[in-house]
Formats: sequence, C-alpha cells, structure tokens
Amino acid sequence: MEHDKTNNMEEIEEIEETEDIKTTGDGEELKDEGYLYYILKENEKALREYEKYIEKNPENQDAWYNKGVVLQAMERYYEAIDAFDEALRLNPNDTDAWYNKGVVLTMLTRTDEAIDCYKKAGSVDAENIDALFNLGTLYLNEEDYENAVEYFNKTLKIEPKNISASANKALALVLAEKYEDAVKEYDYLIRLDPKNPEYYYSKGRLLIDMGETKDSEEAFSMALKLIPNLPNSWFRVGGIMALVGRREDALEYLKKAINANKKNIEYAKNDLDYESLWDDPEFIEITTVVEEETE
Repeated sequence: MEHDKTNNMEEIEEIEETEDIKTTGDGEELKDEGYLYYILKENEKALREYEKYIEKNPENQDAWYNKGVVLQAMERYYEAIDAFDEALRLNPNDTDAWYNKGVVLTMLTRTDEAIDCYKKAGSVDAENIDALFNLGTLYLNEEDYENAVEYFNKTLKIEPKNISASANKALALVLAEKYEDAVKEYDYLIRLDPKNPEYYYSKGRLLIDMGETKDSEEAFSMALKLIPNLPNSWFRVGGIMALVGRREDALEYLKKAINANKKNIEYAKNDLDYESLWDDPEFIEITTVVEEETE
C-alpha cells in the first residue's frame, strides 16, 4: 500500500530555530548593551556593539557567538557561519554554537553539513533537544525514515510530551510503511492532545487505507466532533463524510465549501478523500456548474 503524505492533515513540523544569546563582560545582562539591542530587535546596533567588544576582547568566545546569533537574525548567513566558526575555534565544546551553525546551514540547504553540526551539538550535550529534533526533521525531509524515527525517539525519551517530535515521528512511520507503529503513535498524540482533530483524522485515514473500516469510522467520528463548523473546515468535513460513505452529507459540505472558496473545485477533483465521488453525477454537476459560473 502506497501512502500519500499529502493526505495527512498535519504537515512536517518545521526545523527549530532557537537563537539563544549569551552575556559578555561581567555576565550581567542589563550591562550588556549588545544584548539589550538584540532583545529590542535593533540588530544593526547590537552587531556594532559586539564588533566593538570583539575589537577590544578578540578572544571572548561568547562575543563571537553573539555576533553570529545577531548575523543569523539579520539573515546574513555566511557571515554568521564565520562568527560561529571563530566561537568554536575558541571553544570547540560550545553546543549552542554547533547548533546555531547547523540552523544557518539548514537555511542554506547545506543539509549534510547541518547534520554534522547537529550531531556535534549532541555529542557535547546529549540532551540538546533542538539538535535531536532538527536531525529527525532533516532526515524526514531527506526521506531517510529510519534515522528520522531514531532521532525523534531520542527527542521523546528526553521530552516525552514533545508533540512536534511525535507528529513528525508518526508521519515518518507512515511514509516508511510501518503502519501499525504509526497508528500507535497517533494514539499517543491523541493522549497528548485529545482535542486536536488532525490526529484523529490522520489515524482514520491510515486505518481506512489499512482496511480497518470500523476503527477508521470511530476515529473520523471523533475528528468530526472536534472540527469547528467554519467555512475553512467544510471541505475537510465533506471529505471525511465521503470516506465513511455518507454521500449526501459529503456533497452538501462540498457545496458549502465551494461557495465559500471557489478554489475548492480543483481541490475536490484531486483530494483522495473525495475519490469515491469523482464519477458521481452530482459531484460532477457541482463542480462543473460552479466552474462555468466563475468563467
């Protein structure tokens, strides 16, 4: 069974981009003008402060690190890498510098180098949650599902209630065709966040693909109870109705969704939730009539 990841309600949770700045000088944050400018989002001034500080204290590793963080926030990525490299020359065991360099390399789509940096961050600090999560997410994006699951498991071992790690792990398991494990992970997500309809929907969609119709209907029923009755929800509700064989309800919600947003015409023709209706005369009529009216 081939599973299309676009049919999950949830998407891949994005790379964490934490940028923790450090203090220099005597360690008191309020006496560090670069820090103050940074938290005020006056990055140009913050950068000047750190450059002045480095001119007087060229061996201050924290100042180089902070310069890298500010340059990172300014999206001056190549300069940020140079600053982090200097910070790491002065202290090769700075897990934050390895981590943030990894984030910058991720932004530049230099994936292999980013993975190396996150691994080095983890080797210095085995509980660097952000590095572990980002490793899992990079492997997921690279379709290396085995490594993705491994690093999401490491993240969850340290932080069991990390919903982003669990959601990405579930998606990785689906794409690795480890469906039973994926269902268990959706159950875990539901325990963590029982009011989120996405997890019930994804579990139901997976179960229906596995042929577990009865269990899928129960999951979809829970999703329907939790999805708000709003225009941006009608399309998905109609799709669920189609999946569980409630044709008339599916078509009614699809009409409402199309009236709210004409783009749903093409979405319905391609969304696998509506596949059972694609040859239905009323489905064709709904989309065709509205299509003609919008020309």
